[in-house]
Amino acid sequence: MPELISNGAKREQRIVLATNTGGQDANYLRIAELTTPEALPLQLGDFDFESETVGGFSPQLACDLRIVQRITVSGTVYQARIMPANCNLVAIVSSTGESALLDLTKFPYQPVADYVPTISFVPADRNSTNAIMDEIKSEVVTSYQSVCCSWSPVNEGLLAIGNSRGEVSIYDIKTEYDHKKSSMAPINTITVDREISDIQFHPRRPGTLAFVSENLKLYVYQLSQGEPSLIIEHSCSSAPSALAWNPANDSLMVVGLSSGDLVLFDLRHEAVEIYSFKGHDDMVTSIDWNTHHPSIFVSASADRTTKIWDATKFENKPLFVHAGHQAPVTDVHWNPARPAMLASVAEDNSLHVYEPASDIIGF
Repeated sequence: MPELISNGAKREQRIVLATNTGGQDANYLRIAELTTPEALPLQLGDFDFESETVGGFSPQLACDLRIVQRITVSGTVYQARIMPANCNLVAIVSSTGESALLDLTKFPYQPVADYVPTISFVPADRNSTNAIMDEIKSEVVTSYQSVCCSWSPVNEGLLAIGNSRGEVSIYDIKTEYDHKKSSMAPINTITVDREISDIQFHPRRPGTLAFVSENLKLYVYQLSQGEPSLIIEHSCSSAPSALAWNPANDSLMVVGLSSGDLVLFDLRHEAVEIYSFKGHDDMVTSIDWNTHHPSIFVSASADRTTKIWDATKFENKPLFVHAGHQAPVTDVHWNPARPAMLASVAEDNSLHVYEPASDIIGF
C-alpha cells in the first residue's frame, strides 16, 4: 500500500496478501504490516552468484512482517487490487467466479465464519438483486471465473474486471455504489472470444484501458459515455499473459507472453514492436514498471524467477535476477514509497521482500 509511516530508523507499510490452499482449507485475505530499516546495508559484495540473489534472509536486516487483519474469502483469490483513492477498498477476483469489493474498515481483525463482501460485482447478463448473491455462491454458476482486475488511477472509482468468458466488465464505484445494496451491475461490457489474461487502465489517460486475451490478441479501448471504442487490436506471436503501461511515456507498454518473452510496444497509432526480450523460460505472470525510474521494469514468471530490466537497453541480459522462490511466481510489485524495493509472491504462499544493491541496478 502506498501509505508510509517513518518511525526513527524504520519504515512501516501495509501489504495485501491472499492465501492459496487449493481447497484444502479456508482462504483468507491478509493485511500485513511490513517494517523495514530506512536503509538496507547491501553492496555488490553481498551478491550470491550461485543463486543470483543479494542479501539472503539475514536477521541483521531487522525486517518484520505482522499479520494485522484476516478476512475469510470465498475460493482462491487470483488478484487483489487496492483502490488508488482509498486504500481501505480492495477489489478481489477469485476461483469461485466471484468478484467483490471489500471495505477493510467493515471487517474485524480476526476472520468470521460467514463471509459477506461489501459489494459483489454482478456479470453483465445477470440482474443485480440480492438473490443473485446466493446463486453466485452456489454450484449453479460454474460457466466462468473472474481472473483479473484493474482500478483506474485517473477516474476515481472506475474498475475493470476480466473473466474467463472473454468479458471485460466496467464498474463505477464512485457514482453507482449504494450502501443499501449488496451487489452492483457493470455500466459497460466489452466482449471478445477467449479468456481475459490481464487488464490495466492507463496510468495517465482518462478512460483508456488495455487488456490481453488467450485469443493471442492485445486490445486497447477508450471508454466514454456511450459504447467503448476500440483503438488498437494486435495479434501476438504467442498467448499474451501479462501487460503494463509505462508510467511516464503514454504510448509505451510491455506485454508478457506465455513463451516467456517480454515485448516492448509503441502504441502511438498502432502496436509497433520495439524489442522482444527473451525474458523467461516459462509464462510471464506479472509485470510492473518502476514509477521512480520509468525506464526500469520487473517481470515475474512461472519459471520461479523475477527479473529487472532496463527498457533502454535492447539486450536479453536483465539487470538483476531473483531466483529465491521455490514455486511459480504469481505477482510482483515495486514498493511505491521505496524505489528499489520489491515484493513478490508465489503459488506456495511465499512472500519475498527484497531490495537489490544500487551497484547492480543503478539506483
